[in-house]
Amino acid sequence: GITGQTEKAWQLFDAIIETDEKYADVWYYRGMLAMQVNDKSRLTASLKKFLQLSADGKKKKFVQNILENISN
Repeated sequence: GITGQTEKAWQLFDAIIETDEKYADVWYYRGMLAMQVNDKSRLTASLKKFLQLSADGKKKKFVQNILENISN
């Protein structure tokens, strides 16, 4: 089911992070999953890490807007 797939996704993201924690996109997609399952703590942590690692661009602006809306 969805819960099992979500848990597998968390495990996969964690495995990628263990291999390369500076891979910005894994933090972005981890944040998108957290948003889908309404996990605010993982969402905030993942997207803040993405912002630290990512280059400027549309995706970074999108993430900044998400984090601004969460804090309001």
